Amino acid sequence: LAFCEDAFSSAFVQNGVGSTRSSIASNGILIRTAVSEGTFGMGCFWEPAEELLKVDGVIDTVAGYTGNPKADKVPNYESVCYGRDWVEGVRVVFDDEKLSYEELLEEVFETQKPQLGSRQYASIIFPHNDQQSQIAKAWMEKNAGRERKDGWKMEWTSLEPYSRFFQAEGYHQRYWQKQR
Repeated sequence: LAFCEDAFSSAFVQNGVGSTRSSIASNGILIRTAVSEGTFGMGCFWEPAEELLKVDGVIDTVAGYTGNPKADKVPNYESVCYGRDWVEGVRVVFDDEKLSYEELLEEVFETQKPQLGSRQYASIIFPHNDQQSQIAKAWMEKNAGRERKDGWKMEWTSLEPYSRFFQAEGYHQRYWQKQR
């Protein structure tokens, strides 16, 4: 969903689950889009962040750093690479009328490229609220014992409380598109 800001007057309204974007087109028609966010550790963030953009209902992705609730300063790539406190994360903005959080979890599980034993490249779900937490727990229980074709097991994916997300440096955003 792309909106031309010249043609639309927009506002975000928090509703506890996500946000609703209400846009009024220049012709006066009110358009409502349910917008939610999810945050995930998916391994190196470059490829998963771009692959998720191909999923119907995903509006945007942002590569960044998360998973450090004791953070006292904004991290940079070097502090993430040489430390053990941070996770390379992907913030996913999605239209929850087209893509449910459970469906997004499926896409994340299949798209991620984590490394076992690495905090930086871990497979982690960071729910934004109680509803996402309940959905993630139920989804993980339902899929216990699941294994992907490449051998990645569900049991290696963890659930952690949401912690602040910091957008990574500009050169990490849409990395693969810049390399082509």
